[in-house]
Amino acid sequence: RLLRKISRSRKGSWKYKASYTMSYFTITFLVCNFPTFANNVCYTLATAVYHYPGPIYRHSFMFFYSWIISEIFCTVLNAALNPLLYYYRMREMRQWVRG
Repeated sequence: RLLRKISRSRKGSWKYKASYTMSYFTITFLVCNFPTFANNVCYTLATAVYHYPGPIYRHSFMFFYSWIISEIFCTVLNAALNPLLYYYRMREMRQWVRG
């Protein structure tokens, strides 16, 4: 019984909710920015180890579209997902949007 009361009071606390919200934002940031990081690592390897473009950027898709996808699309996707996460996680935000 004591453990149930502790877990119930803990789940209702604002610290518990805030930690989940921070986790969602962190995971979203990491998922959206991982392609940028991976592309920068590939570019560094292609420049340092091989003579650019090397085997990685020899394919036309990687040469033309990798920067567009990783630098622009993923960054904009992260910026677009942030308000949705705020709406999903904050009751005040939902009430304000609904009017």
